[in-house]
Amino acid sequence: MFVYWDSYFILLGLVPQGEWELASGIVDNLLYAIEQIGHVPKLHLLQDHVPLALPIAVPHIRYRRGTALPNHGGWLARAVAAAEREYNEYWCAEPHLTKIGRSRYVDQARNGCTSVLDTPHYRALAESGWDNTPRFGPDAAKVVPVDLNAQLYRFEGTYRSGCSGLSSRIEDSRIARHEQVPSLYWVD
Repeated sequence: MFVYWDSYFILLGLVPQGEWELASGIVDNLLYAIEQIGHVPKLHLLQDHVPLALPIAVPHIRYRRGTALPNHGGWLARAVAAAEREYNEYWCAEPHLTKIGRSRYVDQARNGCTSVLDTPHYRALAESGWDNTPRFGPDAAKVVPVDLNAQLYRFEGTYRSGCSGLSSRIEDSRIARHEQVPSLYWVD
C-alpha cells in the first residue's frame, strides 16, 4: 500500500542523507501508481491524499543534481506528466472539483469503507487523512477545505517555478485560487 504523506516525510530524510536508490524507488512507485490509476491510492483505490507528486519529485531532483542520475531529463518529464495527470484528472475534476472551482475531499467508492462508518461524510474524512473531527461539520463531502486547496496552490506554484511550457489551465487555477482565499477562508 502507498502512503503518500508518510512517503513525503520519509523522502525529506532520505534525500539529504544521500539514500538515492531507496528514495528513487519510493518516488518511482508513487509515479507508477499515478500512471496506472491516475492517483496514489489509500485504503481504497478511489481514495487519495493531498497531491504531493511534484513537491516530492522536484526537491529529489534538486538534491540529485551533480550525482550520477541516468536519464535525468526523462525521469523529471515522467514525474511532471504524472503530477499533471493526478492534478487534472483527480483533484481538479468531478467529483473533487466543486461548482466554485475549488477542490474538496470526497470518496464515492460505496464499496464498504472498513475504517469508518460507510457514509459520504466519513469516506471524505478518510480521504482527507484527518482523524474524525468536527471541523468539517456534519458532511465533510460538502466542505471546500483550506488544507487541500493550499496544497493544490503549492502544487501550482511548484509547477510554475519548475516546469517550462506552463499549462495555462494550471496557471489560471493558481491565480484564481490565490484570489479566492480571502473570500472563502478568511473572516475578520
